[in-house]
Amino acid sequence: MAQLSSEEILAKAISGGLEVTHAIRGLVDRESGRMKIKEGQLIDFKERIDINSESSIRELAKDVLGFSNTTGCLLLVGVSDEGKVLGHETVDSRRLRQLVGSYAGTRVSYAVGVCDVGAQGATFILPFLVVQRTTAAGPNLLRKDIEMSPQRAQKVKFRAGSLFYREDDQTKVEPPGEGVFERAVLLNFTYATPSGRNSLRLADDSPGLRVYEHINDRFFGREAEVGELLGKLGSPRGRGVSIAGLGGVGKTELAIEVVLKLCAHKRFKKIYSGSAKTLMMTPGGAQHTDPMFGDYPTFIRDLAAWLGLDVGSDLGAESTQAIAQSCIKELRAHERVLLFVDNLETVRDRELFDFLDNRLPDSVSLITTSRVHKLRNFMFQKELEPLPRRESARLLRHELQRQGLDELADTPIAELEDKAVQLYGNPLAIRWFAWACTKDPGTWDTEPSTLFHKQNIDEFCVAHTLQNLPPTSSRALSAIAALQDQTVVGIDLLLRATGVLPDVLEKALWDLECAGLIRTVVDDLEGKSSYTVVLLAVSAARELARKYRWEAGFARACTKYFTINPRPSSDDPLIDDLARRNPRDVRGMGTEVRQELLRRIQRSKGKMMPLEIKLYIGQLEAECHRHSEEILTARDVYIQASEELLKSSLGLNNIRMQEMLVEAATVVKQSGISSANLRCAAKYLEAVAPFSEQTLRVFSTLAEIYALLGQEDKYRNNRDKARTILDEEGAQLSYAVREKAEAALERAEVKMGDN
Repeated sequence: MAQLSSEEILAKAISGGLEVTHAIRGLVDRESGRMKIKEGQLIDFKERIDINSESSIRELAKDVLGFSNTTGCLLLVGVSDEGKVLGHETVDSRRLRQLVGSYAGTRVSYAVGVCDVGAQGATFILPFLVVQRTTAAGPNLLRKDIEMSPQRAQKVKFRAGSLFYREDDQTKVEPPGEGVFERAVLLNFTYATPSGRNSLRLADDSPGLRVYEHINDRFFGREAEVGELLGKLGSPRGRGVSIAGLGGVGKTELAIEVVLKLCAHKRFKKIYSGSAKTLMMTPGGAQHTDPMFGDYPTFIRDLAAWLGLDVGSDLGAESTQAIAQSCIKELRAHERVLLFVDNLETVRDRELFDFLDNRLPDSVSLITTSRVHKLRNFMFQKELEPLPRRESARLLRHELQRQGLDELADTPIAELEDKAVQLYGNPLAIRWFAWACTKDPGTWDTEPSTLFHKQNIDEFCVAHTLQNLPPTSSRALSAIAALQDQTVVGIDLLLRATGVLPDVLEKALWDLECAGLIRTVVDDLEGKSSYTVVLLAVSAARELARKYRWEAGFARACTKYFTINPRPSSDDPLIDDLARRNPRDVRGMGTEVRQELLRRIQRSKGKMMPLEIKLYIGQLEAECHRHSEEILTARDVYIQASEELLKSSLGLNNIRMQEMLVEAATVVKQSGISSANLRCAAKYLEAVAPFSEQTLRVFSTLAEIYALLGQEDKYRNNRDKARTILDEEGAQLSYAVREKAEAALERAEVKMGDN
């Protein structure tokens, strides 16, 4: 180091280019026992730090904040102001961080260490802090008030929100107010503080507790979701919750509300909050925010700082893994730790997802938000829907009142609901629309969706979401939007239109649904899913089809699909209406309605129709007799339809056909426990067992039937299958399903005991 000046040695040590202990030894004159450099912008001397003294901690916190907002610094303990090396006992770095953190927060990056120095024939111990210049867009501000010394009146000397900075050898302060912004600009920060609503603000930030304030002035319309997520976080069967949905739908706001309630109720001893959010939509457009992390190394360092661990400036893989191991060890030592990790869609580092999904201790629970679910290992996955109609109207009224538009806020609730529907129930769109009305009162009478492109809200909500989805997801979204006005868009049509493999398409549809871009509807009659694009995303999705010239391919796929797969139909409206009815609805019908339905079924008999429709109507007729307490007639109709099905080439992949056989077996068994009836019921259940999703019901009923027939081997085989399902999947099944299966198995066990 002889060729380097003292200032160069100091700068290299602070930047991480030189081992700090080597630098300190090089800055000490061994003969005189004095420092070769004076206090200044990059170095500060402290004769003593007393971690048991509140005033000493306050002074240290001020210096740490000041250095972090300026150029960084080497703070040496055990050296007089004149540079005389005096030595000092070692410092408990963990306790020091806890105490300083209550004033400085956990986003200040500094390392605590100790160095032994030889001078004048003696060895001196010098603790040190290496403070890094913050990489955040805004400065680190004082987290809580600093009062005057106890001997004086209890007056505040420095208020929370003060900005400390370094000028030469002095730490100076800018009190809260307009001057903070001007000082921050002079210190080369992008903005002074996330005090405006263009970023996330911390309600509390100290080692072990970091929680955000709400983004908006009031939490609205998600009380049911809050209760649901609080319940899931208390479940021992999961690690936490993953919240996904369209941009602007309120994922972060919901997560913050849940975290604040958990904090208030002291459900967790330690709470971390960190966001990778880089953009936030405001009335002035998309604004850049100040992310706490962007990848695995920066997340690990932020987590370590929150835990109160030493973090150096080295971002290399080896250093990151060492810090990660220290974080895991520290987390494992604590019970009930909550990590809230926000806006994961901006992260591309898969190592971070692996860390969160697979490496955290069991004592840690997670809340994550993203446009699509990034973590799936024992996480409860919540897709956030738009606000309901009434809640959207309440939010719109509140926002109008907040903007001083009392006359519009007094609009009848029904009209506000209609306006909120035009805004797609999207909280961001609703808040923006209320703001837009203050700029131009005529906006209220304008179709809201026509204004979005001008303000880029649709781009923020939809385009930014699409940017974080794979190309296959974009293609699937575009295909649904292009075809949904022509026909019901199901999986078979999408496979042909997109040309992707089934497993790839399944993943794409899952991502689109999680992101809130599509809605899935399950046909109760056939058990098939169809897809539609949400209104807010239709224009963007169709623009994709035009941009990438997909439209012609979608049209050809649609034509070819319906040429190969004509739907069974009839020209007779009576038959078509009967075929579309759900047999399950018969249970809730009154006597007169049920008898009228039977008369209509009788009129359909003898007419030409596809076998599939004939069987649908047959099941409908059987259910009408069943719930009219005509069980024998219902048995006869079910047997006739079931035998036709088993003899046909239709197959049992159709869920409605599977359901018909299961219900037929149930009705046959209920009509009388004769050997003939039991064998008939067993025949239908054995036929459907390889296909049906109701495997627990099938196996438990078969166990009971074979017990009644005295066939022990078949009884035990089906009993064991049912028990396996109850043991492995029971937690995911409804109470009613489990109870019915348990009752059937209990009856079977009693019967076999009798035999």
